This record gives sequence, C-alpha cells and structure tokens, in this order.
Amino acid sequence: MIQQWFSNTKKLTIFFLKRDRIKIPIWILSITALTLIVAGALPNLFSDLEDLQAIAIMMENPAMVSMFGPAYGVENYDYGAVMANMMIIMTAVIVGVMAIMIVASHTRGDEEEGRLEMIRSLPVGRAATLAATFISMFITFLALALINGFGLYILNIESMDFNGSMLYGFGIGMIGFMFSAITAVFAQLTQNHRGTLGYSFAILGIGYVVRGIGDISFEPLAWITPLKWMSYTQVYVNDIWWPILLIILVSILLYGLAFYLSSIRDLDAGFIQAKAGKDKASKYFKSPLALAIKISKTMIIGWLIALFILGASYGSIFGDVEYFLETNDMYQQLLPNISGVSLTEQFLSVIIIVCSIAATIPGLLAIIKLNSEEKKKRMEVIISTPTSRHMIIIQYLVFAMILTLISLLITGFGLWVAIYSVMDNPIALGVVIKGIIIYLPASFIMIGLSAILIGYLPKFTSITWYYLVIAFFFVYLGSLLQLPEWMINISIFAHIPQVPIETINYLILFVMLAISIIMMGIGIYGYKRRDFQT
Repeated sequence: MIQQWFSNTKKLTIFFLKRDRIKIPIWILSITALTLIVAGALPNLFSDLEDLQAIAIMMENPAMVSMFGPAYGVENYDYGAVMANMMIIMTAVIVGVMAIMIVASHTRGDEEEGRLEMIRSLPVGRAATLAATFISMFITFLALALINGFGLYILNIESMDFNGSMLYGFGIGMIGFMFSAITAVFAQLTQNHRGTLGYSFAILGIGYVVRGIGDISFEPLAWITPLKWMSYTQVYVNDIWWPILLIILVSILLYGLAFYLSSIRDLDAGFIQAKAGKDKASKYFKSPLALAIKISKTMIIGWLIALFILGASYGSIFGDVEYFLETNDMYQQLLPNISGVSLTEQFLSVIIIVCSIAATIPGLLAIIKLNSEEKKKRMEVIISTPTSRHMIIIQYLVFAMILTLISLLITGFGLWVAIYSVMDNPIALGVVIKGIIIYLPASFIMIGLSAILIGYLPKFTSITWYYLVIAFFFVYLGSLLQLPEWMINISIFAHIPQVPIETINYLILFVMLAISIIMMGIGIYGYKRRDFQT
C-alpha cells in the first residue's frame, strides 16, 4: 500500500529538479554571491579593533536588535560575529521567500493550473508529487547550505572557521527547508495558489516582527518563531548546533502533517474555505480595474502594512545614528559624502533609496497580476464582454501606478513616524515625503518594463524581478564595493536626485516620467496585438 502511494517518486523528483534547473541555480547563486561579497568586504571595511567595537555598540541598540537579532560576542567583536549578527537573519528571510515561491508553485500552483491532475493520470502514487517536492527541496537547501558554508570557509577570513562557516550555511539552508514545509502545509489547507502564498508570507512576516518584539522586550515570545532559533546558533562565537537539529525535526513533522492532509482531501479542495461572494456583483465591480483591486485586496493590505513597518524599522535607527556613522567606516562609504550636509541627512538619502525600491514591489505585483490571470484563462472571460484588450491593460496600469504612489507615501510616513519618536530634532515630514516621492518616475519605468514584457514576452516577466534586484544591489552597495559609475548607472534608481542632499532636477524627473509613459504605450500596443497564452 505504501509503495503504491509513493510509486515513481524518484522520476517526479528528477522532473521537478529539471523544471527548475534555471530558477533554483539563480536563487542559490544570488544568495551565495550576497553572502560572500559582504563577508569578503569586512576586513577592508573594519581594519582595526576600534571599528569593530563601534559596530558592536551599535548592534546592541534596541532598534538594531529588532532588525538583526540580539548581538553576541560583543566583548571581543570579530569579523565572524559581525557577519553573523548582520546577515544571518536577513539572509534567512530571503531564503524563506525562495522556499515559499518554489513550493507554492510545485503544489497548489500545479494543482490550480491542472498540471497535478495530468500527473496523477499517469502511473504515479497519490503522495508521489508531495514526496518529490519534499526530496527536491531537501536537495536544494542542502546544496545551498554546503555551497555557502564552504564558500565562507574558503574566503579564509580571520575568525571564520570551518565549524562556524558550516553552521552558517546549514542555518540558512535548513530554515529554507522549514519554510518549504510550512508552505506545503498551507498548500493543503488553502483552496488556491494565492491563498498559499498569502498565508505562508504572513507566517514569515509575522515571525520576523514577533522575533523583533520578543528580542527587545520579552525574549520567550521570540522563541515562537524559527528565526529566533537561527539567531541562537551564535555562529562564529559559540557555534550552537542543536537549533538546526530542531529546525530539521520540526520541518519533517510539518511535512508529515502535509502528507496527512493531502491524503484526506480531494483534488482542488482545501480545509480553509474561501469566503462566499455575493449573489450579485456591485455596480462598482463592472470594470477590469475594480476587479483587479478586488482580487488583490489581501495583497494590497499586507504590503502596505509591511512597508509601514519597514519604514518605521529604518526610522527607529536615527536615535543615535550620528554617533554611529562618525565611528563606522563601512556606512561612511555607503554615503554620498557631500560637504555641508550632515551625516544624518546623508544617511536618510540612502535609507530612502531602499524604501523606494521596496515600495515599487506592490505596483509590479499589480501589473504582473494581469499576466497571471491570463495564464489561468480568466482573462478570456473578461475579453468576452464588451471590454477591449487595450482598456484592460490600461486599467491594470492605472491600478499599478496608483498603488505605487500610495506605497511610497505609506513607507515614507512610517519612516518619519519612527524618526519623530526617536530624534530630539526630527527631520520634517515634508522632507521625508519629498525625498521618497521623487522616486515615482523610476518606479513607473519599472512598471513600464513589466508592461513591455507582458505585451511581447509574457513568459519572461520574471526579468522585471531580476532587474529590480540588480538595481538595488548596484545603487545601494555600489559605492561600498567601489563599482564603476557606469555599472551603478545601470540602476534606474541611481538617476534620481537624492533629497535632502541634492537639488531636485525636475528635467530629469520629467524625462524619466515621459520614458515610463512611452514604455507603457509600447506594452499596451503589444498586448493589444498578440494572442493570449495557450
């Protein structure tokens, strides 16, 4: 009986790995590159003991503890402790996103689009697809752990020994495996791919917030989330391995629960029932724009809350930022270094870049939603009504642009609220809002890029996300890594004047806005002329 349930699991595992032969290596290489670049830069950034102790003092700040976890090894701070304190939890969050997106696609995504029904029509066991997901994810995150662990050790940096490097690698690898298990459970509980992503990302986001609150106020609360277990490993200082074993054990138990739930539910069914809709639609939902807002309501609310928290998290650092920046070479290299401008204002300009790029994401999700609705054959229903194709994409673009504007304002307001609460002489709200709102043309160009891809290359809309990551990397770390100016200028966000340290060049903003409108027009034309995806 058991053999029948898991028959041909090996073939399905190979199939899943082949299907993701591009996606998974890109994720692994990107995460590894981020890890090794930061680790490799530490000896140059902190050349003496005073630099290390300065950042040790900063890491004990409650705001920093809420973001990165409790500092350890501060009595004799070294490169290994700096690397683990600053990077391990943030990297774990990125790995969690990777796990959620891949597993949601393999489980509820395949089921929703009919691929799972086709697979089950073949001689495979009922539990084979979930088992193949389990095995392929374990292989993926084991590879991530080993590559990062050996990579850190090969750098041969003082205080980064083999045991600590492997613990770091297995920490981020196994936390990814755990979030793959969490996603597998929600894939059984929910009724659609969107619900699986929503609940899984909610667990990740709530876990990060709960860990932050617990670490600064009530530590037992932080232990609810596995992100706390990660920080307790105290990599490169005490090298505690048992939290990793706990993560693996809980992951296996969660996969066991996913197998059980899968065995007692029907295909396309879920245990969390979707809310019943109204018998008759409101007159306000007779347009593609209203429909786009309706189906994206949960995503909108979640992202706006997350962006407000992100802004507030960065703003909470400003309480003693002046002292920290004066004693820290690394962050001074990140700053523009303009005479006559305070370090706080220079730091604000850098933080605004990060917040503006994050605030671009909801708008991109909104326009790319048009492509996902098309792939699920739902746009065919809308196009059968007296609605032209160009009006559909125009209304989705309007929705994306409005959402981007709101996201920038919410993020800027969260940033200012925290700054106001921690600074004796806080930066004015108008300065913060102006600084972040001028990134609107750059965000609109990102939306225009998505529109062109949807109009001409709908299967390659993921290029937008790759470019956004590259744009962030170049504009944020370009100065730190001493990248050539032409490379930094690849990022569209590098062309926006940095308020409050630079004078606003309205001509540049107008040109960028015009370019974004042209790009959207090209996308509209392509979408109107091409056939729907089959």
